[in-house]
Amino acid sequence: MSSRAILFSAALPSRRRAIARIALATGSGLGLHGPARAGQALELLTHYDYPPFITVAGQGLSYDLAQALSTALPDLLPSLPVTLQPRRRLDLTLQQPAWQGLVPWVVPAWFGDESGSRFLWSPPLLADTDLVLSLKSRPVEFNGPASLRGLRLGGVAGHRYPDVEAMIEAGELTREDAINTEQNLRKLLRGRVDVIFLSASGLPWWQQQLPEMAASLHLAKQPRNSFLRRALISRALPKPMQDRLLTVLAGLRDERSWQTRLARYGLQPAGK
Repeated sequence: MSSRAILFSAALPSRRRAIARIALATGSGLGLHGPARAGQALELLTHYDYPPFITVAGQGLSYDLAQALSTALPDLLPSLPVTLQPRRRLDLTLQQPAWQGLVPWVVPAWFGDESGSRFLWSPPLLADTDLVLSLKSRPVEFNGPASLRGLRLGGVAGHRYPDVEAMIEAGELTREDAINTEQNLRKLLRGRVDVIFLSASGLPWWQQQLPEMAASLHLAKQPRNSFLRRALISRALPKPMQDRLLTVLAGLRDERSWQTRLARYGLQPAGK
């Protein structure tokens, strides 16, 4: 854990909270480079307002992806705006039949699209792991969903946890949501929930922002799961654009420039 935390030790933003607050207060997307231009055929939406996906306004892995796509497809995407939306607002956007764009770093199960019938899905972009965190004073060792029976799970509003939903519905696990990941971590630190899930890709950032984590939180030896982050692509896009986007996204894992970008965050492409 500590070796990865070093990656974000250099002056990380205090502006992330402000970005999230603006998006939540407006209830709509916030184009971090300003509103998308009229006639823009494609936008990159994300609900991740923290590293590695957004580090400071205009920087982070989501911006790196937008730049890589614009570079590979200059005729289709001379610029690709990155728009931040809270998860609930993003879900509403995706329900609009005419919406055209993509949402990176997500998994079909999180959007109820295991069959791939609602959206197109890129090949895996990034391998990640979901960690299980609890208090050192009340440590939880994860050994499958049943090991959480009787506990209070801290969730993030709008996020789905398919592997424990049956337990929640049966009343065997209590889910208590926070508005975002930071608030979820703070609830755990205060003992208001017993356990939370946190992606390994974001761990260095949260260790830097909440230094009390090291002394207070217990990391279960067994992660909740490992998963492959993909890009969700709108089926409303013209077929030629769909095909070219999928081709470029599929080729990223083998591009040295993309590997270098990921390495800045201590990450590597899926399958590497």
